[in-house]
Amino acid sequence: MGDAPRGRARTLASAAAGFVIARPRRQKVGAVVVVALLVSAPFGGLRQAPPPAPKVVGIDRPLMIGPFRFTFVKAVTVADLAPAVSPSTPGGRLFVIEAQVSNSGGRPERLNTLTQALTVRGAGISELDGSPATPRAYSVKDGTDLSGGGSMNPGSSYLVALVWDQAPGWTGDRAHLRVGRLEYREHDPLTLSDKTWWLMGDEAAAATFPVERK
Repeated sequence: MGDAPRGRARTLASAAAGFVIARPRRQKVGAVVVVALLVSAPFGGLRQAPPPAPKVVGIDRPLMIGPFRFTFVKAVTVADLAPAVSPSTPGGRLFVIEAQVSNSGGRPERLNTLTQALTVRGAGISELDGSPATPRAYSVKDGTDLSGGGSMNPGSSYLVALVWDQAPGWTGDRAHLRVGRLEYREHDPLTLSDKTWWLMGDEAAAATFPVERK
């Protein structure tokens, strides 16, 4: 079976040679490119290149996530953070990543641009429709919910608690952060909003970190 693709390639090459020879001189270069793609197709010549593997990062240095400079401080699992937020299920806990978040861009940015790019695995995080939930963001200083439609001004910096619901019974001491790749688009072809950050679906970075229990 391993010779089948090579046999098809030889057949294609033979047929393509006559096609190229019959082309006018101005068309020969383009014809050669087309033929090369067709002949290489059985070996993956027409396959889309896979996305790059996520960059494994350390938690001891800042990470750029779209327009935000994200500096990990600590991760904890807690029983409650009332009155700001409490577990949504009886017996559940809250999983919290504390981080310094700065808007390093030149315009106001919504914090949910950041939170949509963050997922945690290996920590008993509740899922929504089969996908890891995104966190809510709160100001460590005063408990203000930052996850709504408000924006972070350029140059501003907050110490932020990123909070997930955690299922009962998790007893681990390490977790894994996955950072989705954000891409800036000057023009958004699908909406009327230009100059937006798009979550592209693949991972830009990954990190493993210790978790404290409180």
